[in-house]
Amino acid sequence: MEHRNMNERRYDLLPKLLAKRKRVTPKSMTKLYDDEIWFDDYFSLKYIDDTTIAIGEPRYWQRNYSYLILGDSKALMFDAGSGENNIYKVARNLTDLPIIHMISHYHYDHIGSTDKFKKIYLAKNQTKFQQVSNDNIIVPKKTLGFLEKKNTPKIQFSKIVKNREFINLGNRKLQVLYSPGHNSESISLYDPMRKQLFAGDYLMRGVMPLTKSSMLQTSYAEFRWATKNLIKNVKFGTKIYVAHPVGFAAELNNKEYLGKIKFADQMELSQQDLVDLNAVINKYPRQSILPKKIKVNDNVKIIF
Repeated sequence: MEHRNMNERRYDLLPKLLAKRKRVTPKSMTKLYDDEIWFDDYFSLKYIDDTTIAIGEPRYWQRNYSYLILGDSKALMFDAGSGENNIYKVARNLTDLPIIHMISHYHYDHIGSTDKFKKIYLAKNQTKFQQVSNDNIIVPKKTLGFLEKKNTPKIQFSKIVKNREFINLGNRKLQVLYSPGHNSESISLYDPMRKQLFAGDYLMRGVMPLTKSSMLQTSYAEFRWATKNLIKNVKFGTKIYVAHPVGFAAELNNKEYLGKIKFADQMELSQQDLVDLNAVINKYPRQSILPKKIKVNDNVKIIF
Protein backbone atom coordinates (compact mmCIF):
# COMPACT_ATOMS: atom_id res chain seq x y z
CA MET A 1 0.00 0.00 0.00
CA GLU A 2 2.79 2.44 0.91
CA HIS A 3 4.55 1.65 -2.38
CA ARG A 4 1.39 2.56 -4.33
CA ASN A 5 1.05 5.79 -2.39
CA MET A 6 4.61 6.80 -3.26
CA ASN A 7 3.91 6.01 -6.91
CA GLU A 8 0.84 8.23 -6.91
CA ARG A 9 2.62 11.06 -5.12
CA ARG A 10 5.14 11.47 -7.90
CA TYR A 11 2.34 12.73 -10.17
CA ASP A 12 1.89 15.67 -7.79
CA LEU A 13 5.48 16.83 -8.21
CA LEU A 14 4.94 18.67 -11.51
CA PRO A 15 1.88 20.63 -10.29
CA LYS A 16 3.67 21.63 -7.09
CA LEU A 17 6.80 22.64 -8.99
CA LEU A 18 5.11 24.63 -11.79
CA ALA A 19 1.91 25.90 -10.16
CA LYS A 20 2.45 25.42 -6.43
CA ARG A 21 -0.83 23.50 -6.32
CA LYS A 22 -2.06 19.96 -5.91
CA ARG A 23 -2.98 18.25 -9.15
CA VAL A 24 -6.64 18.77 -8.23
CA THR A 25 -7.48 21.33 -5.52
CA PRO A 26 -10.67 21.09 -3.40
CA LYS A 27 -13.47 23.37 -4.58
CA SER A 28 -13.53 25.15 -1.23
CA MET A 29 -9.94 26.30 -1.86
CA THR A 30 -10.42 27.29 -5.51
CA LYS A 31 -11.06 30.88 -6.62
CA LEU A 32 -12.69 31.97 -9.89
CA TYR A 33 -12.36 35.08 -12.01
CA ASP A 34 -14.87 37.80 -11.08
CA ASP A 35 -16.94 37.15 -14.24
CA GLU A 36 -16.78 33.35 -14.07
CA ILE A 37 -19.34 31.02 -12.44
CA TRP A 38 -19.34 27.44 -11.22
CA PHE A 39 -21.19 24.94 -13.42
CA ASP A 40 -20.90 22.10 -10.90
CA ASP A 41 -18.36 20.93 -8.32
CA TYR A 42 -15.57 20.80 -10.91
CA PHE A 43 -16.22 22.84 -14.06
CA SER A 44 -16.70 26.60 -14.42
CA LEU A 45 -18.27 28.74 -17.15
CA LYS A 46 -17.39 32.09 -18.65
CA TYR A 47 -19.89 33.40 -21.21
CA ILE A 48 -17.81 35.35 -23.71
CA ASP A 49 -21.12 36.07 -25.44
CA ASP A 50 -24.46 34.27 -25.69
CA THR A 51 -23.10 31.67 -28.12
CA THR A 52 -19.46 31.37 -27.04
CA ILE A 53 -18.71 29.69 -23.73
CA ALA A 54 -15.35 29.02 -22.09
CA ILE A 55 -15.58 25.85 -20.00
CA GLY A 56 -12.91 25.92 -17.32
CA GLU A 57 -11.27 23.45 -14.97
CA PRO A 58 -10.25 25.82 -12.16
CA ARG A 59 -9.56 23.00 -9.70
CA TYR A 60 -7.08 21.33 -12.07
CA TRP A 61 -3.53 22.63 -11.66
CA GLN A 62 -3.19 23.86 -15.28
CA ARG A 63 -6.62 25.55 -15.19
CA ASN A 64 -7.51 24.43 -18.72
CA TYR A 65 -10.19 26.19 -20.75
CA SER A 66 -12.01 24.55 -23.64
CA TYR A 67 -14.49 26.44 -25.82
CA LEU A 68 -18.07 25.60 -26.77
CA ILE A 69 -18.96 27.57 -29.92
CA LEU A 70 -22.62 27.64 -30.95
CA GLY A 71 -24.13 28.25 -34.37
CA ASP A 72 -27.79 28.07 -35.40
CA SER A 73 -27.72 24.41 -36.43
CA LYS A 74 -24.52 22.93 -34.94
CA ALA A 75 -22.09 23.45 -32.09
CA LEU A 76 -18.35 22.91 -31.98
CA MET A 77 -16.41 21.90 -28.89
CA PHE A 78 -12.78 22.99 -29.19
CA ASP A 79 -10.60 20.79 -26.95
CA ALA A 80 -11.81 18.31 -24.36
CA GLY A 81 -9.98 19.16 -21.18
CA SER A 82 -7.79 17.09 -18.89
CA GLY A 83 -10.18 14.18 -18.47
CA GLU A 84 -10.32 14.59 -14.69
CA ASN A 85 -14.08 14.92 -15.27
CA ASN A 86 -16.22 14.42 -18.37
CA ILE A 87 -16.49 17.72 -20.26
CA TYR A 88 -18.84 16.16 -22.83
CA LYS A 89 -21.60 16.10 -20.20
CA VAL A 90 -21.14 19.84 -19.66
CA ALA A 91 -21.35 20.61 -23.38
CA ARG A 92 -24.40 18.37 -23.75
CA ASN A 93 -26.08 20.14 -20.84
CA LEU A 94 -25.45 23.56 -22.39
CA THR A 95 -26.82 22.83 -25.87
CA ASP A 96 -29.20 20.48 -27.67
CA LEU A 97 -27.44 21.10 -31.00
CA PRO A 98 -25.37 18.37 -32.67
CA ILE A 99 -21.78 18.80 -31.46
CA ILE A 100 -18.68 18.62 -33.65
CA HIS A 101 -15.50 18.13 -31.66
CA MET A 102 -12.03 19.34 -32.65
CA ILE A 103 -8.77 19.48 -30.71
CA SER A 104 -6.09 22.15 -30.78
CA HIS A 105 -3.41 19.44 -30.45
CA TYR A 106 -2.87 15.99 -28.95
CA HIS A 107 -1.43 16.82 -25.52
CA TYR A 108 -3.14 14.89 -22.75
CA ASP A 109 -4.67 17.94 -21.06
CA HIS A 110 -6.61 18.78 -24.25
CA ILE A 111 -7.90 15.30 -25.25
CA GLY A 112 -9.06 14.00 -21.88
CA SER A 113 -12.71 13.53 -22.90
CA THR A 114 -12.26 13.41 -26.67
CA ASP A 115 -13.41 9.80 -26.93
CA LYS A 116 -16.77 10.78 -25.37
CA PHE A 117 -17.76 12.84 -28.44
CA LYS A 118 -19.68 11.22 -31.31
CA LYS A 119 -18.54 13.39 -34.23
CA ILE A 120 -14.86 14.33 -34.38
CA TYR A 121 -13.07 16.33 -37.07
CA LEU A 122 -9.30 16.43 -37.37
CA ALA A 123 -7.18 18.89 -39.29
CA LYS A 124 -5.04 17.40 -42.04
CA ASN A 125 -1.82 18.28 -40.19
CA GLN A 126 -3.15 16.24 -37.24
CA THR A 127 -3.09 13.03 -39.29
CA LYS A 128 0.28 13.51 -41.01
CA PHE A 129 2.42 11.98 -38.24
CA GLN A 130 -0.18 9.58 -36.85
CA GLN A 131 -1.02 6.01 -37.75
CA VAL A 132 -4.59 5.94 -39.07
CA SER A 133 -6.49 2.65 -39.13
CA ASN A 134 -8.91 1.64 -41.90
CA ASP A 135 -11.86 2.72 -39.76
CA ASN A 136 -10.37 6.19 -39.13
CA ILE A 137 -9.11 5.50 -35.63
CA ILE A 138 -6.00 7.17 -34.24
CA VAL A 139 -4.27 6.35 -30.97
CA PRO A 140 -2.31 9.60 -30.65
CA LYS A 141 1.45 9.57 -30.20
CA LYS A 142 3.41 11.94 -27.97
CA THR A 143 0.51 13.07 -25.80
CA LEU A 144 2.81 13.49 -22.75
CA GLY A 145 0.21 11.58 -20.75
CA PHE A 146 2.96 9.78 -18.83
CA LEU A 147 3.49 13.00 -16.86
CA GLU A 148 0.22 12.41 -15.00
CA LYS A 149 -0.42 8.73 -15.69
CA LYS A 150 -3.09 9.59 -18.26
CA ASN A 151 -4.38 6.92 -20.62
CA THR A 152 -4.40 7.81 -24.31
CA PRO A 153 -7.94 7.74 -25.76
CA LYS A 154 -8.72 6.23 -29.13
CA ILE A 155 -9.97 8.92 -31.48
CA GLN A 156 -12.34 7.93 -34.28
CA PHE A 157 -12.79 10.83 -36.67
CA SER A 158 -15.33 11.37 -39.45
CA LYS A 159 -13.75 14.21 -41.43
CA ILE A 160 -10.37 15.76 -42.24
CA VAL A 161 -10.22 19.55 -42.62
CA LYS A 162 -7.49 21.49 -44.43
CA ASN A 163 -5.74 24.74 -43.54
CA ARG A 164 -8.03 27.76 -44.16
CA GLU A 165 -11.09 25.53 -44.70
CA PHE A 166 -14.35 26.66 -43.08
CA ILE A 167 -16.75 24.68 -40.91
CA ASN A 168 -20.34 25.93 -41.14
CA LEU A 169 -22.28 25.82 -37.87
CA GLY A 170 -25.30 27.64 -39.27
CA ASN A 171 -24.99 31.43 -39.48
CA ARG A 172 -21.52 31.03 -38.00
CA LYS A 173 -18.41 29.82 -39.79
CA LEU A 174 -15.12 28.77 -38.21
CA GLN A 175 -11.91 28.72 -40.22
CA VAL A 176 -9.27 26.10 -39.43
CA LEU A 177 -5.78 27.63 -39.31
CA TYR A 178 -2.67 25.53 -38.83
CA SER A 179 -0.64 26.98 -35.96
CA PRO A 180 2.35 24.77 -35.14
CA GLY A 181 4.77 26.18 -32.63
CA HIS A 182 3.67 24.62 -29.36
CA ASN A 183 3.25 21.33 -31.16
CA SER A 184 3.63 20.46 -34.87
CA GLU A 185 0.00 19.30 -35.02
CA SER A 186 -1.54 22.41 -33.45
CA ILE A 187 -4.43 24.35 -34.97
CA SER A 188 -6.46 27.44 -34.13
CA LEU A 189 -10.08 28.20 -35.02
CA TYR A 190 -11.10 31.61 -36.33
CA ASP A 191 -14.52 33.23 -36.45
CA PRO A 192 -14.12 36.18 -38.86
CA MET A 193 -17.65 37.49 -38.32
CA ARG A 194 -17.27 37.83 -34.54
CA LYS A 195 -13.51 38.45 -34.76
CA GLN A 196 -12.66 35.64 -32.35
CA LEU A 197 -9.59 33.39 -32.58
CA PHE A 198 -9.31 30.29 -30.40
CA ALA A 199 -5.59 29.56 -30.22
CA GLY A 200 -5.14 26.58 -27.91
CA ASP A 201 -1.59 26.51 -26.54
CA TYR A 202 -0.04 28.32 -29.49
CA LEU A 203 -0.21 31.60 -27.53
CA MET A 204 -0.26 32.55 -23.87
CA ARG A 205 -0.21 35.81 -21.96
CA GLY A 206 2.93 36.41 -19.96
CA VAL A 207 6.18 34.61 -20.73
CA MET A 208 6.17 32.17 -23.65
CA PRO A 209 9.10 29.71 -23.80
CA LEU A 210 10.46 29.31 -27.35
CA THR A 211 13.80 27.71 -26.51
CA LYS A 212 14.97 24.49 -28.16
CA SER A 213 14.50 22.58 -24.91
CA SER A 214 10.87 23.75 -24.66
CA MET A 215 10.03 23.02 -28.32
CA LEU A 216 10.75 19.30 -28.49
CA GLN A 217 7.60 18.61 -30.53
CA THR A 218 7.93 21.56 -32.88
CA SER A 219 10.47 24.20 -33.93
CA TYR A 220 11.06 27.93 -33.90
CA ALA A 221 10.74 27.90 -37.70
CA GLU A 222 7.27 26.35 -37.40
CA PHE A 223 6.28 28.94 -34.81
CA ARG A 224 7.35 31.76 -37.14
CA TRP A 225 5.41 30.18 -40.03
CA ALA A 226 2.30 29.81 -37.85
CA THR A 227 2.44 33.45 -36.78
CA LYS A 228 2.47 34.53 -40.42
CA ASN A 229 -0.35 32.10 -41.25
CA LEU A 230 -2.52 33.63 -38.54
CA ILE A 231 -1.71 37.23 -39.43
CA LYS A 232 -2.63 36.62 -43.08
CA ASN A 233 -6.10 35.47 -42.08
CA VAL A 234 -6.99 37.25 -38.83
CA LYS A 235 -8.63 40.67 -39.02
CA PHE A 236 -7.71 43.79 -37.10
CA GLY A 237 -9.65 43.98 -33.83
CA THR A 238 -9.79 40.21 -33.33
CA LYS A 239 -9.77 38.91 -29.76
CA ILE A 240 -7.67 35.82 -29.12
CA TYR A 241 -8.69 33.23 -26.53
CA VAL A 242 -6.05 30.89 -25.11
CA ALA A 243 -6.20 27.60 -23.20
CA HIS A 244 -4.29 28.41 -20.00
CA PRO A 245 -4.01 31.55 -17.85
CA VAL A 246 -0.84 33.46 -17.04
CA GLY A 247 1.27 31.34 -14.70
CA PHE A 248 -1.79 29.08 -14.40
CA ALA A 249 -3.46 31.94 -12.47
CA ALA A 250 -0.98 32.25 -9.62
CA GLU A 251 -2.86 35.24 -8.17
CA LEU A 252 -6.08 33.24 -7.87
CA ASN A 253 -4.20 30.40 -6.21
CA ASN A 254 -2.97 32.75 -3.48
CA LYS A 255 -4.87 32.29 -0.21
CA GLU A 256 -5.01 36.07 0.20
CA TYR A 257 -6.67 36.70 -3.18
CA LEU A 258 -9.66 39.05 -2.80
CA GLY A 259 -10.93 39.31 -6.36
CA LYS A 260 -10.79 42.01 -9.05
CA ILE A 261 -9.27 39.84 -11.80
CA LYS A 262 -11.48 39.08 -14.80
CA PHE A 263 -11.24 36.30 -17.36
CA ALA A 264 -9.96 38.61 -20.11
CA ASP A 265 -7.12 39.84 -17.88
CA GLN A 266 -5.39 36.46 -18.15
CA MET A 267 -7.07 34.52 -20.95
CA GLU A 268 -7.42 37.05 -23.76
CA LEU A 269 -4.98 38.55 -26.25
CA SER A 270 -5.55 40.59 -29.40
CA GLN A 271 -4.60 40.68 -33.06
CA GLN A 272 -2.22 43.51 -32.18
CA ASP A 273 -0.35 41.16 -29.83
CA LEU A 274 0.07 38.81 -32.79
CA VAL A 275 1.39 41.65 -34.97
CA ASP A 276 3.82 42.74 -32.25
CA LEU A 277 4.99 39.15 -31.78
CA ASN A 278 5.59 38.76 -35.50
CA ALA A 279 7.68 41.95 -35.57
CA VAL A 280 9.92 40.66 -32.78
CA ILE A 281 10.49 37.15 -34.16
CA ASN A 282 11.26 38.62 -37.58
CA LYS A 283 14.15 40.47 -35.94
CA TYR A 284 15.41 37.18 -34.53
CA PRO A 285 15.15 34.50 -37.25
CA ARG A 286 17.05 31.98 -35.11
CA GLN A 287 16.99 30.99 -31.47
CA SER A 288 19.78 32.24 -29.22
CA ILE A 289 22.56 29.88 -28.19
CA LEU A 290 22.05 31.12 -24.65
CA PRO A 291 18.31 31.68 -23.99
CA LYS A 292 17.30 35.29 -23.43
CA LYS A 293 14.06 37.06 -22.56
CA ILE A 294 12.61 39.66 -24.93
CA LYS A 295 9.62 41.88 -24.17
CA VAL A 296 7.14 41.85 -27.06
CA ASN A 297 4.69 44.26 -25.37
CA ASP A 298 2.92 44.63 -22.03
CA ASN A 299 1.05 41.35 -22.57
CA VAL A 300 3.66 39.00 -24.02
CA LYS A 301 7.32 38.18 -23.44
CA ILE A 302 9.31 35.40 -25.09
CA ILE A 303 12.31 33.34 -24.02
CA PHE A 304 14.19 31.94 -27.01
